Amino acid sequence: MKFLLSDAQDYVTDRAVGEYQCTTGYPTLIADFDCIGGARQKYNVQLQNCSDVLNAAIAKGGNVCP
Repeated sequence: MKFLLSDAQDYVTDRAVGEYQCTTGYPTLIADFDCIGGARQKYNVQLQNCSDVLNAAIAKGGNVCP
């Protein structure tokens, strides 16, 4: 059986998500549900500005990680 790099990435992602969901992730989600759910609406302008700056940096080919 031949394994692909994507198989390893999928496994690591599934494991990390599973561990997070079954430990600290679920209580954090429940405690901050309203904040997380409303972030897109409440911070729409800031998120759009951030996205625009990132897209401009990517288009220039520069370092997008400060």
